[in-house]
Amino acid sequence: MSKILIVSKTKISDNYVCVGGIDLDKSLSVRLLNEAGRHELKRDCPYNIRDIWNIEYCKNQTRPLPHSEDVCVTFRSKMRELKPDSEMIDILKFQKYPVNHGNIRNVFEGKLKDDDVVSFYISKEKFHHAALVFGFAIKNWKGIIEKRYVIITQTEQNIG
Repeated sequence: MSKILIVSKTKISDNYVCVGGIDLDKSLSVRLLNEAGRHELKRDCPYNIRDIWNIEYCKNQTRPLPHSEDVCVTFRSKMRELKPDSEMIDILKFQKYPVNHGNIRNVFEGKLKDDDVVSFYISKEKFHHAALVFGFAIKNWKGIIEKRYVIITQTEQNIG
């Protein structure tokens, strides 16, 4: 059983979501899939950004690299929700995850490229580290984004 901090929840297609988290006990980045190894339907997904869950998981054996962070959740129970976002940032810094403030184009030694739409990527030829990027914004009381954060984490090739 591991404590997982949810750091991203993104609609990926139709009614499915992609959920990213940090295993606080093992210092690993994980992408949470259901027990069958698939992304969850939006209507069935209980996770929210800043939640901490007790989760039992196993490595997803069906996904090829670079999806080494994919895990199948076999048990989950919600512990609590962090408030405000600064509490999440403090936990990530304590866990030794670099938290970068500012434009996403400044991460990965300036080698992050975009497709002129919304997708960012790192060419294998230009950068050889395995990593994940999670982004979130803090809004003020008027709903205006004041700060953007990008969390860069090394992925683990051999998740238990």
